[in-house]
Amino acid sequence: MTTRAIIEQIVRDFKKVWLPEFSDRAFKLKQTPQQINTIASFIEIESRLNEERPPIASVIYNRLNIGMLLGIDQTAVYITKIENRWGMS
Repeated sequence: MTTRAIIEQIVRDFKKVWLPEFSDRAFKLKQTPQQINTIASFIEIESRLNEERPPIASVIYNRLNIGMLLGIDQTAVYITKIENRWGMS
């Protein structure tokens, strides 16, 4: 499978679960769908249990609202991945 085919499949899968009302809610929160999904990915990685997600989300959004650094491992992982440095020795 090519990289392009993988990305196209991910986009198709995403469109199956991302409802238009999610975009409406994101914009009401002054966020883009991409921002919402980025934070959601942080929350997913930071938590193993469903009941842990609301307090973790609260901490993340409270920190963002006051301009505080997030202080979570996933932000460092995210940055190194988008810079193609993840897994380098």
